[in-house]
Amino acid sequence: MWSGIGVGGVAESLAALRPDFNIDNALAVIEEDFGRHDGPGPVGAARFITGELDEEVQADVVGYAREFLRFMG
Repeated sequence: MWSGIGVGGVAESLAALRPDFNIDNALAVIEEDFGRHDGPGPVGAARFITGELDEEVQADVVGYAREFLRFMG
């Protein structure tokens, strides 16, 4: 059902629920944990996907997080 919705579609769905304290807190966590290449989000994702640090995976994760936050404005 949700296959192919993409970052913009998820952001659009969540934006429709704002203002909401929980969504705003989640956005703050995404910004803090996924906004930097060496942050816990990108590092954890790389280790989960590849078993080790991976520059490409980490860059992708940061890129998706930043794209999502831009959509959320």
